Amino acid sequence: MGIDDRNEQGKGYQSFRMGLDIGMGILYLCLGTGALYLRYFGNMPLNATYAMVLGCLMIGYGLFRLYRGTIVLFRKRKVEKTRF
Repeated sequence: MGIDDRNEQGKGYQSFRMGLDIGMGILYLCLGTGALYLRYFGNMPLNATYAMVLGCLMIGYGLFRLYRGTIVLFRKRKVEKTRF
């Protein structure tokens, strides 16, 4: 096992990655919702099709990042519960 493997399996790395996934998921959800909102209720120089595709892709990716972060969070809590 190399040093890179140990770093990726450490508690610090997992906590950082979980926080990053949740934070970026929320950011992508906001950006996707903003792209859809600004296209229909504001002035955004995008074609309606491009705005819809961009917004939906950002929302989908944001949901994926949130899912990935929460799965790690629940696994971490489950492991901590079984230790005691």
